Amino acid sequence: MNNRFSFKRLLLLVQKQFSENVKLYLYGTLALLGLLAIVMFLWTQIGGNTYKEETLFNLYLIGLYIAGGVFANYSFGMLSNKDKGIYWLTLPASHGEKLVCAIFYNLIVFTIIYTLFYFVVSQGAVAYIKGLIKHDPFKYHYETINWNDDDINDEVTVFTYAFFAVQAFYLLGSVGIKRFSFVLTTAIGALLIIGFIFFMQYLSASFSKNSLSFNIINARSYSNEGNVYHEYSISRFASDTIIFLAKFIWAPFFWLVTWFKLKEKEI
Repeated sequence: MNNRFSFKRLLLLVQKQFSENVKLYLYGTLALLGLLAIVMFLWTQIGGNTYKEETLFNLYLIGLYIAGGVFANYSFGMLSNKDKGIYWLTLPASHGEKLVCAIFYNLIVFTIIYTLFYFVVSQGAVAYIKGLIKHDPFKYHYETINWNDDDINDEVTVFTYAFFAVQAFYLLGSVGIKRFSFVLTTAIGALLIIGFIFFMQYLSASFSKNSLSFNIINARSYSNEGNVYHEYSISRFASDTIIFLAKFIWAPFFWLVTWFKLKEKEI
């Protein structure tokens, strides 16, 4: 087989993946729809008298991360089974095509379906709440989000970048870990986040000892004599590069490591 990337083979692989797992995808989407309906029902019942669109959006993000992580982590679950793993590895498609196929179903198909279902179910919940408000406008209230707020848009952007990274990390976990993949991947991810937080706190404490405050691209000091500020920063190009990598490098990095893991995978 030619190991060069082929869009024709990729399309055939995507079609094969769907035809072999159509029942699983159907049951999964129905289960997802049912869970979302339960969450919305509970929210309408225990939300009190004041309902917030912010809470609705937070529920969307929580479900997106959890469900997306679970789905991504089982993308290469067949590799933990000898017979299925051998069959999958011997498919006439390159490792790159198999990885892109998994990314397509996890990042594009799943996200579209989840967002569509959540929109439909949440709009039903909002319609119910507006009915309560119409019936008793002095008792019930619904607070909307100002989507023109720059802070809100920045938060949405950050959560979008993070979702790409989380999806890619769980995809890597499905290849690199055979048993209890989701649990162990979650534990490793949590340890990495905790380690990063402690590292940043250590840096902050080290800078504070020298009367400096810092962020990722510069440091500042303050002198009581003459109320003078001193700022030390790297070049604009270097700072832009660091910020760009901090936003976009994680998902491609995890995909690249996943690709290498697939190339060396043996069953």
